Amino acid sequence: MHNTTISHRAEAIAATAPLRLLESYLIAITQDDGGDNAEILDFTFGDPREIASDAYVAALREAAVPQDESWFAYTWSKPEAQQAAASSLGHLTGIPFEPDDILLTNGGFAALSTAVKLVADPGDEAIFSLPP
Repeated sequence: MHNTTISHRAEAIAATAPLRLLESYLIAITQDDGGDNAEILDFTFGDPREIASDAYVAALREAAVPQDESWFAYTWSKPEAQQAAASSLGHLTGIPFEPDDILLTNGGFAALSTAVKLVADPGDEAIFSLPP
């Protein structure tokens, strides 16, 4: 039953307007004259052609100043962050998420590793490229 829930949620997320718009955008920008000059965007660290907003830069500056001895320590899910992510995902997708549905990691590769471990069986092989 748990896998059915995940499957229905994945289908619902894939059908949301934001993901459909992103898919349409990616298809459109990669289809030019059919030559080798199709534009490909690497979203590993965002789209570097867009200038960050002043609010984003200010938040980065504030976060870069340590406020206690564990400021830069690796942490996992914190209730406040889980609540914010659940609320944002629910608003974005129209699908209800609970904070307990959210697992936060200390980086993208930790998230990928966790996700692969959740869906792979012992003895399965998973291949991904490093560096990204």
